[in-house]
Amino acid sequence: MKKLKKSLKPNAGEVLIFQDEVEIHVDPMLPIQCARLGQQPDAMVPGENEKKFVYGGVDYGTGKVTCTVAVTQCGTEFLAFLILLFQDICRAKNPVGLR
Repeated sequence: MKKLKKSLKPNAGEVLIFQDEVEIHVDPMLPIQCARLGQQPDAMVPGENEKKFVYGGVDYGTGKVTCTVAVTQCGTEFLAFLILLFQDICRAKNPVGLR
């Protein structure tokens, strides 16, 4: 990977991107519980766990990070992330006003 990164020229047409995704479990907040010594408290757990999916990409040339948070893990959400990533790369390569 280091060789590939070093081989990129500053104004090259190629872009080296590292992309990854992660699933995050968001647990509901637990209330404070008290109990007498030697007794087990009843812990009331409000709601259910939520899941969030984070898609991210790093442009090795510029160091710019692009990420999105999705509620579901599906191809449509990933495609939306790829479109956003592509738009960010194009914006970095062709800033507005320099065409």
